[in-house]
Amino acid sequence: WSTLTISESDAVDTPADGSRPAWFSSEHNIRLFLDSIVDYSICILDLRGRVVGWNAGGSAINGYSESEILGQHFSVFFAQEDVKSAEPDRELLGAVKGRLQLEAWRVRKDGTRFWADVTIAPMEDAGGAICGFVKVTRDLTNRHEREEERVRLAKTEEIFRLQKDFLDRAKSGVESILLSLRVHLQSLLGATKDGEEEIRAKIKMLDWGLDRMAESVQRVVKLSEDTSHRLLAEMRAVQREDFSGRPSRGARRSDGEEGASSEADADGRTSGFRT
Repeated sequence: WSTLTISESDAVDTPADGSRPAWFSSEHNIRLFLDSIVDYSICILDLRGRVVGWNAGGSAINGYSESEILGQHFSVFFAQEDVKSAEPDRELLGAVKGRLQLEAWRVRKDGTRFWADVTIAPMEDAGGAICGFVKVTRDLTNRHEREEERVRLAKTEEIFRLQKDFLDRAKSGVESILLSLRVHLQSLLGATKDGEEEIRAKIKMLDWGLDRMAESVQRVVKLSEDTSHRLLAEMRAVQREDFSGRPSRGARRSDGEEGASSEADADGRTSGFRT
């Protein structure tokens, strides 16, 4: 391992009064700092909602290069149904009142949807008037899918539990009926007289049929329990694989189809943050 050594003459101290160091005021350094945040899409919107600032994280998440997105209205990140219902306008109006945070589906350049954590905050000028907005977006699709999988598994377990309760009650009811029938058959068998062998044979045949019915009920209940246990085990195994970091099954297209997550354009990944 190499050791990085900074001489006292090269070191840049933070001002004692807690103000920002001179290097932080450099637009170039600020752009480098924002572009280093690749897990978050950070963009600046003007008062009309047009994109006037963009970082490399935005290209990685949304798929637009800087040259493609600057000047466009941020409604391009919304599904068509949300645009028709004026959701972009509602979010900007909400941000005017203060910091707005929500989770919802958003759309990439290639049409795939992703579950996004979105924060929109107002920006003020020196006079305190709102001059635009900063929007920060994070892709939470994998987490959202895991949560949905947990919910599906919990619902499935509840369905299987109710099914088991129903089958147990049905089995108990059928066994009670069969026992009652068997008692009556034995009573009839005891009441037969000599010479009524044909009747005795039919009663014994009915008793044999009751035994076979009881066995069939047992097999049906056992098959249902085994199938439920197997399906739950398979679902839990899939869930464990997802939790271990397996890639997402694929982003949803805005038209309902499944598709792979988009990759940012080469120039988008290296573009600077510009306003």
